[in-house]
Parts: sequence; C-alpha cells; structure tokens
Amino acid sequence: MYTKTIDAMSDVILPEKYICGRDYAEILTSEVSKKVDGVIIASSAVTHFEVAKTLLQNGYKNILIEKPVTHNLKTAHKLLELETSHPDARLMAAHVQLYDPGYNQLKEFIKKKRTSIQRIKYLGLKSPPVGLTVIKEWGPHPIYLFLDLLGKMPKKVSAREVEYDNIELTMEFDKGVLAVAQIGTRYHERRRQVVVQTDKGVLALNEFLNPRNLYFFNKKYEEQELAISNETALEMQLREFIECIKTKKRPRTSIANGTEVVKIIALAEKSLRARPQITS
Repeated sequence: MYTKTIDAMSDVILPEKYICGRDYAEILTSEVSKKVDGVIIASSAVTHFEVAKTLLQNGYKNILIEKPVTHNLKTAHKLLELETSHPDARLMAAHVQLYDPGYNQLKEFIKKKRTSIQRIKYLGLKSPPVGLTVIKEWGPHPIYLFLDLLGKMPKKVSAREVEYDNIELTMEFDKGVLAVAQIGTRYHERRRQVVVQTDKGVLALNEFLNPRNLYFFNKKYEEQELAISNETALEMQLREFIECIKTKKRPRTSIANGTEVVKIIALAEKSLRARPQITS
C-alpha cells in the first residue's frame, strides 16, 4: 500500500533497493543505509517496538509506525520513554484517517459552525481478516478519530461482541457524549462511515477511499454536500511524514497519541474478556 502510493506521487522517489523485506536488519548493514532519511515500519504490531528501538539506537531519527504503535500498553510506554531519551527523534503514529481530506473538512466545518458534538458513530464493517484481533487491527481507526474530534480521553470504555468477529466499541466522554464504533469482518457489504451528531445538525462522511462524500443535514433535514479534494488519506499522511523530515517539525500524530490508542484498546480487551464470547 505504501509503495504503491509513493509510486503515484510524482515528487517522491522510493528506489526499490531501499525497500526492506522481512529482515529489517538489512537496512542497518546495506550500503544505502546512510542515505535513508526516514523509515516506515509496516510489519506486525508485535515487532514494532523492537524494530523502532533498533532503528533509534542506530541513529535513525524519522520513523513512521503503523497502527497500533505497539501490541500492548507496556511496550507503548517503553516506546514513549525511548523517544523521550532521543530528543532529536521524530516518531509518527500512522493514524491515517486523520489525514483524510474529507475528515479534515468535517472537522473544519464543526469549528466554523461553532457547533458542539453530542454523539459520534463509526462504521468499519467487512474489513479484511488479519492476524491480529478485530479490536487491535481495526479498533485504532475509530479510537483516534474519537479522541481527535473530542480532544480528550474518555471517562469509560466498553466493548462487546455483537456477532463472531464483529465488535461494538463504546467510549463515554464528559457531558454524556457517546462515541460508538461498529467494526469487524462480517457484513453483507463493505461500510466505512463517520456520523457526527451536533447541536446544529448531522455530518456524515462516507468512505475513506474514492468515491467518498461528506454531507451536512441541518435541523430542518436540508442537505448540503461539502466539497472534498481528491488526495487520499495515505498520500496526505506520507506528505506529513516527509514535511517532518524536511523541517524537523513534530508530527500531528505522535507516539503519545498512539499510546493513548493502545491504552483504550487494552480497556476494550478487558471489557471483552468480561463478556461471553460468540463462536463461529
């Protein structure tokens, strides 16, 4: 996914010899290692901490880490401490949907209208099955969106399995604001949607891949379609990473943000363990 996106970006070059396979140690011993400005870790979450640790210890300062940033809270805290001990390092969490032009248009609309959020719903259904659990693989997307929209950690986190491999995640915030995500691999069609209910109406962002659309429905049920640019979320995330490398600025999605996401995943897993599991 990353290499295809980079290949489509005319102003960015990724020579094939810079792409590391399963053995990430190759990048440390190869002739091109001294020319590498940034590294993307897109391996299994179980490996993220050790790979990032090794890269930092070998002088690599710009690292983009796929979500979740680590596979458990203990290693997430260790990664955060490790970054702190390397003050010139810039570690970025790959919270890709935060860079989606449609999402950012939605967020800007809320800001301009000076409207307050009452409830958020996220749908991420018929996602491809992977090696991780549903909550670890697909939970980060709604979690970081909810945190970004509301700007704070929730007061309570709960999760339940509504059917095998489909999870309902609920995050309760101050003033009775609820954020609910339905995620999983089983559904009759692929669904990607964020619906934000505010005191002035409802915003609905459909899909995070083209074609996608964003609508606002006011209290009179009048519909307004908001324009969205054609760039993909992944392209915009990569451009942010490149900008951080060039200017040495801190990324919008930090490892501290990534650690907050891992903490909520841990709370959701605890909630799931307390409930009867549905088998296939």
